[in-house]
Parts: sequence; structure tokens; C-alpha cells
Amino acid sequence: WTGDYAVFVRLPAFLPASLEPGDTGRGVEWLRHRAARLDAAVSTQPDSYDAALEDWIAAFQARWGLPATGVADAATLVLVAAHSGAGAD
Repeated sequence: WTGDYAVFVRLPAFLPASLEPGDTGRGVEWLRHRAARLDAAVSTQPDSYDAALEDWIAAFQARWGLPATGVADAATLVLVAAHSGAGAD
């Protein structure tokens, strides 16, 4: 086995393929609420992808062996969803 695998996950339809600093909207709201489930220090406000959320995402990515870009790409969104509980919210 080479260590490669495929994951099939259905994320909420309103989520874009990635979220990055400066983004706003329902996807960012979803990400903030999911991050707050994982870390009480994460604020569910503001409704924008700010520097604090970027830093938290980068630390989360590093913790799980992903490139710590601070951009919530598809792999990051899947991990956040998986670790923060079921449901689309």
C-alpha cells in the first residue's frame, strides 16, 4: 500500500471549494462556528475571514499535517467538518 487514499465527503452545498482571508458569507460563518466547536478561543464574529481566523486555520493545518497556508482549502474543510461533528449547520 502506497499510503494514498480517496475520501468521499459531502460538505454543505453553500461551501465554496476554498475560503481565504477577506472572504465573507455563509461559508465563513459555517467555518467560524465549526472552528469554535474545536477551540473555545475562536470567535464566531466577525462574519469575515480575518487574520485571527487565518492564524487558527494555519495552526489547525499544521497540527494535522497539511501545508499551513491559512487558506481553508478542500482538505482543510473536510478535516474541520470531520473533527467538529456531523451536520451541515
